[in-house]
Amino acid sequence: LSSGELRKVFISRALLRKPKLLILDEPFDGLDDTACTLLGRELGSLVSSGLSIILVTHRQEEIFPWITHVLTVREGLITDQGPREEVLGGSGFTGLYALPDTGTSALNESEHFPLKEPGPAPPAAPVIEFDRVTVEYDGRRVLDNLTWTVRAGENWSILGPNGSGKTTILNLITRENLQSYANSIRVFGVPVDGGQSVWEARQRIGVLTPHLQTRYRKNISALDVILSGFFDSTGLYRRCSREQVKRAEDIALFLGIGHLAGRPFPQLSFGEQRLVLIARAMVKKPAMLILDEPCQGLDPVNRGRVLEAVERIGSITDTNLLYVTHRKDEIPGCITCVLTLPGMDVQRLS
Repeated sequence: LSSGELRKVFISRALLRKPKLLILDEPFDGLDDTACTLLGRELGSLVSSGLSIILVTHRQEEIFPWITHVLTVREGLITDQGPREEVLGGSGFTGLYALPDTGTSALNESEHFPLKEPGPAPPAAPVIEFDRVTVEYDGRRVLDNLTWTVRAGENWSILGPNGSGKTTILNLITRENLQSYANSIRVFGVPVDGGQSVWEARQRIGVLTPHLQTRYRKNISALDVILSGFFDSTGLYRRCSREQVKRAEDIALFLGIGHLAGRPFPQLSFGEQRLVLIARAMVKKPAMLILDEPCQGLDPVNRGRVLEAVERIGSITDTNLLYVTHRKDEIPGCITCVLTLPGMDVQRLS
């Protein structure tokens, strides 16, 4: 199941107990627009039947009409509470997502990253090649004869509703889905079934998924999280060279999070953790960066920070982006091509 489909299952399971009070923490994250509308309507019906709901959200548009009261929190403190009209119309609400000044500045990109060459681009070699790729589970086809090519210099967004196969495509590329070996897939010109090990294949790929963030629960520093990207490990279990440490510090500065390097990862905010994980994915200078719903769970401020970081990577460096989302408003400007599922429509942006 996709992350959005799993979220629906968990909500349904909670409702089976017929509770008098239902607490929902970011229930709309990972859901496409249609699913969000349907869930909001269903929750409204439950409220009408007498169920009390506490809804935790970071998006103002998810404060549905059936919400009667609002409580706002900032940096662990309650800043306002009361009837929705009073709170939403107050000055405290408009400043809720004010961007704090971190006092950081970025490095000169040319010192640390391979930049895009100026002038006309030479003919680009294929980076990813899918030839009539089909994936099915228990007779249900998630991908049906997908033929698709990504070339060097292209940044792709993969759009589609929950369960349309977005994450499946990424897992085929990284070989986390074993059906990759039953299909005709080439990554950097090498067939998936060509004898190259999974670890060799991943050396040129950086990955960020929502699930990765939950795996770093130990008291490890943000810098060590970034360094773990050299080894594709969850945690740091090897001694790093001076060059690797310098590289990790440079990428942190490049993304504007150099001030976080020495802080424990679990103590960072959700958005700060996401930026650290983007740095982790970029630390080995990957030829391809895979971002699966990178804005999921983020408030407007941190969503803006992540999109700014992605825009910088896609615009300045030679790293190819594969950016998966179900929200068109979260597609960064550096995206050059869009693959829309389930129809497998390709759009090349100017």
